[in-house]
Amino acid sequence: MINFTFLFIYAIICNYLGGKMNNLILVNKDNPININYVPNDLVMTDRNLFNFHGYLDPKHKPRVSHRVYLAFLKLSKCALEEEKLKIIIDSGYRSSDYQNKIWYYNLKNNYKQAKKNKLTDLESLKYAYERTNSLVALPGQSEHQTGLAIDIACYRNGFYSSKISDSKESAWMSENAQRFGFILRYPKGKEDITKYNYEPWHYRYVGYPESLDFYNGQWLTLEEYLEDKKLILH
Repeated sequence: MINFTFLFIYAIICNYLGGKMNNLILVNKDNPININYVPNDLVMTDRNLFNFHGYLDPKHKPRVSHRVYLAFLKLSKCALEEEKLKIIIDSGYRSSDYQNKIWYYNLKNNYKQAKKNKLTDLESLKYAYERTNSLVALPGQSEHQTGLAIDIACYRNGFYSSKISDSKESAWMSENAQRFGFILRYPKGKEDITKYNYEPWHYRYVGYPESLDFYNGQWLTLEEYLEDKKLILH
């Protein structure tokens, strides 16, 4: 049972103490965050029993900013009631150290793949770096560190799945996330702007009603929105 009274009081305390990250902060390759930054209002979304999320560190727990969690609870409740879809937070806050582990894990795997394709050592390293850099943020360049970003997964027939591309869950999120303060952070066709490949699982909390300005049949990126508003928030 979720204790909403506790979460509400916790939110007030965190806001009073300060350290609240601006909902519209831009964190990307050109706008890094302090690698030592840790949100002071993180809420654990589940206990990751038996590491069912498949984290590199089995002790890692999915956590997000309290306001993100409250908004997601509303979102997931509506998805369940409207379409019988069970959407969960698969990944939230990541420290710079944990982001570093993810980056090098992907670099290593991409290097191995390149070697299987019989590329030279230098060619393999170049491919691995470019491939990894298009998929995974370097420490300090990941908005997961803000506590405002989430990767989603789902439960189907009682089984957890992070494979949501072209799924009902992905389609529902793409059409409804803005109702709850979330945006699709890396839309298809906007790779030249975000510098990352399309990620149908990655959503970012920007707050409501601001989120409504991001979707009109297709998604606007945070970079485009801030440029249009003449805002760059650090």
